[in-house]
Amino acid sequence: MIPEHKRPSLFHALLIFLIITIIFFSGLTNGFIYDDNVLILDQPRADSFLEVFRVFVKPHWPTPDLPYYRPISRLTMVLQKQWHHENAFWFHLFNLLLMGTTSVLVYILLSSPSLKLNPCTAFGFAVLVGVHPISSTLVYPISSGRETMIASFFSIAAIILCLRQSYFLALLTWILALFSKEQAVVVPLIILLADYKRPFYHYAFLTVMLMLYFFIRHLVLPGGNIQVNIFNDPFSPIFSILYTLQTCLIPFGQLIYEPEIKVWFTFERQIGILIFSFILLILIIKLKSKPRQRCLFWAGWFLITLAPTANIVVQEARFAERYSYMPLIGLAGLLATLTTAYLDKNIKVLRKCGFVLMVMLIIVGAVVSMKRAVFYKDDFTFYTQWLKTNPHSLTALNALGILALEKGDLKTALQYYKTMLKLRSP
Repeated sequence: MIPEHKRPSLFHALLIFLIITIIFFSGLTNGFIYDDNVLILDQPRADSFLEVFRVFVKPHWPTPDLPYYRPISRLTMVLQKQWHHENAFWFHLFNLLLMGTTSVLVYILLSSPSLKLNPCTAFGFAVLVGVHPISSTLVYPISSGRETMIASFFSIAAIILCLRQSYFLALLTWILALFSKEQAVVVPLIILLADYKRPFYHYAFLTVMLMLYFFIRHLVLPGGNIQVNIFNDPFSPIFSILYTLQTCLIPFGQLIYEPEIKVWFTFERQIGILIFSFILLILIIKLKSKPRQRCLFWAGWFLITLAPTANIVVQEARFAERYSYMPLIGLAGLLATLTTAYLDKNIKVLRKCGFVLMVMLIIVGAVVSMKRAVFYKDDFTFYTQWLKTNPHSLTALNALGILALEKGDLKTALQYYKTMLKLRSP
């Protein structure tokens, strides 16, 4: 029989941290790319200690077309700019250590007594989440990856603390998540899902804090109104769900950055996902009441954490792998719950097959994630890969044109810009 649930093992936690740091270690030699140029390199160093904390009263992005308010994420970049100047190594090291720590938090979450997962299963799925190619999109790009990772770190910590009934600390960590990236607004819904039997008035303070957050955000971004998109494009959330499932279950080996539907959508992969989802549904239905409730919690986690980036509102990039990190944890929790429930039958052959499959998936994920580091080496490599996977990307064409001009290669720059004009012409 599977052993009774135990508290998270310190050895397992340290081993997860070590595995993650080894997998993503090669990214430490990469430089600054894409958003890093605007958010780090182009930003002046603060003149005083007080100037550093002005991030709380300033927009995250210097231009008004991207109304983001992410002062905690911004604060880490400003402080590192003060201490490490423009040495990319230290910025990448911060991301690496943060991913290692976040992966440990995922393990602690999956090991929560109330979730009743087998400890070895919790360990295996925590490692799988940590080495998944989705995680590489949080580690290798400094700015865009860090914003999602810090918010995820504090969101997971808040949910863990809530499960342990440390409500005040949970509130504090959720506030930190909220001021790291907007997606953390959905954390109270996950808490409600995990503890739905509590009276609703217990969540009143969370509602007040959420209103206060939006009020502060409005003061800092007076023109940064949220625009609803679902009425103009009602099928966008469905495509977001399909993209997230595809990214979690059958990720691309190479980096395909912020792809359009025509780039990522393939019927073969979607048929595979539909078959897999149908099998999951049958397995969930056959479960007893308690394990089924836990599966529904994780399914709710998947949908709730996906909602902020499901194109319900207008967003800069419709699809991006980094959006799938928190939903990936929900999917991992669901699969871990099913694994624990069905392996409890003590079928040795089934358990051995499950162990071998888990090891194989971890190895494949780790290899893909390690290989992806090369795509983030510098701007030229990054944009070349972007253009390779999406020849119609105006962003990549424009960036490569600018890089060619900076090198004095006028002929190549003109080729990029001519291609842009052809794509823009009706």
